[in-house]
Amino acid sequence: MRFFYLIITGLSHVLPIPVARFVTRRIADFCYYTVYRKGRDAWISNIKLVFPEKCEREIKKLAREGFRNFAEFIYEFLLLPKINKRNLHKFMTPHGFEKVKKFMEEGKGVIIQTMHLGNWEWGAAFLSLSGCRLTVIALPYRSPWFVEYYRKRRETAGMRVVFLREAARESIRVLRKGEMLALLGDRDFTGTGKEAEFFGKKVKIPIGGIELARKLGSVLVPAFNVKERDGRYHVYFEPPLDVSRPDALEEWVRIMERYVRKYPAQWYLFEPL
Repeated sequence: MRFFYLIITGLSHVLPIPVARFVTRRIADFCYYTVYRKGRDAWISNIKLVFPEKCEREIKKLAREGFRNFAEFIYEFLLLPKINKRNLHKFMTPHGFEKVKKFMEEGKGVIIQTMHLGNWEWGAAFLSLSGCRLTVIALPYRSPWFVEYYRKRRETAGMRVVFLREAARESIRVLRKGEMLALLGDRDFTGTGKEAEFFGKKVKIPIGGIELARKLGSVLVPAFNVKERDGRYHVYFEPPLDVSRPDALEEWVRIMERYVRKYPAQWYLFEPL
């Protein structure tokens, strides 16, 4: 697997981007029909919960496009070192970022909460390269080589990486300094989430971001970096979540549902809800 990553990393620096994207999408088609049927079937079952009115043909078309988009997401992660302050806006267009900058200027700790949709890696790069002192919470891999591989590529974009086991202590420190913390708020990897209804199913949703914002008085901003029809990524910053409300978690879930419905082929969940 390490050799495979080294090869595709090398190709990402050699092939022209349009050619690399074409090759990536063909690899995705191969995986869809052969080696990753389990993930495909899980994705199809999830998207049926989102669109129960769609026929099987429409669902499978979405699933195939979802595989292609995810393959492009992996390829784009390899391009992360090529994104810098000078060319940042060639790749991404922000919407509502002025509000976030205002919170930072006021010295408030800001939590950016997103989900496995679109390109959250590039979204984090946008924040750090735009001048935000950003720490991201990451899930560690079993292989130390992969841990370093992913950490180094993220750090090329100026973000600081903290792994899940250190997240509680480091998150508090970062926010008390008035800096920015980015995390994924859709999958409960620690088993400490709270049950909520997501597309009609009871699932556990992480509550760490909401609890941190309540405890420290930080601002929690839902944000999503999604590819639009113009082929560019657009980073959308939602109004801050009112974490003082008892239904703040449910409101976060409703926001996630809205984005999944709008960008279903960019929702990357390859196991059943």
